[in-house]
Amino acid sequence: MLTNFTLDEEESLRHWLDDVREGAGYLGIADEEGWSQRHFKNIDELVSLLDSLKPNCALYVSMACYESPSIKRTQDNAAQLCSFWLDLDSHGGGKYQNPEEALADLEKFIEHSNLPVPSYIHHTGHGIHAVWATSEAMSTSEWLPKAQALREIAEDFGLDVDGEVTTDAARVLRIPNTINFRDRAAPIGTKLLEAKPCLA
Repeated sequence: MLTNFTLDEEESLRHWLDDVREGAGYLGIADEEGWSQRHFKNIDELVSLLDSLKPNCALYVSMACYESPSIKRTQDNAAQLCSFWLDLDSHGGGKYQNPEEALADLEKFIEHSNLPVPSYIHHTGHGIHAVWATSEAMSTSEWLPKAQALREIAEDFGLDVDGEVTTDAARVLRIPNTINFRDRAAPIGTKLLEAKPCLA
């Protein structure tokens, strides 16, 4: 039984993990000591790790599959991608003063571009992640041209996204229902704002 997630948080977390990635991978851990990562074999092992680490660490997950801990988390080694994503930050120095401004611009972009509604919109504490889940896993060579196209149309629209995040197959993304410790004096819980069925 999990001690640091409510039942609703665990359920939505597992749905997100099931939809947006597949297989083994890496858990990224940021705490007061710095950055580290741990390999996990499956969702149950990952969720157990998250539960133990949540109170004190910012937590991230590799969006690609890495079957073995001997495989380095690089773009060349990335396998089985199941989603596309955009990262809109609002923690100073950019277009957005807060996550609500980022979300409003994202909504305008979706309407303008005629893209499907994101499968998940994640309020990351200091920004927004939009994630489109796919119904089938893709190789990196299949995934990358589509990710590059998403980056291009987002940047052409004027969406203030971190384009390198969108096209990085080895990227780790912040995990919903965990804690953003960017400001350790004022940590913020992250949460999913919206969930949609997996895209066809």
